[in-house]
Amino acid sequence: MLVLDPTAEAFQATQVSTEFAPQPLQGKAVAILNNGWQSMNGLADVIRATLVDDHGVARILEHGIPLSTAAPESVLADVAENADVAIVGLAN
Repeated sequence: MLVLDPTAEAFQATQVSTEFAPQPLQGKAVAILNNGWQSMNGLADVIRATLVDDHGVARILEHGIPLSTAAPESVLADVAENADVAIVGLAN
């Protein structure tokens, strides 16, 4: 019997880069891409409130994305054009 094991050793980051981290979020537009799982829906609510209340985010753009395929090009284009930062939620 051939057993294929999809697990791998945990990645151990040796250095964390903040090169692409936005500084700060106040006044920025943030996109939340949500795959629609119930846990992600709840998490998106918390993220949205935290971004606005604690970080002064000016605008939240929200898009639903498919569970099992890539986000449509139209969604990616809207995020690229209208958001400073994107959070991709894949919670399940």
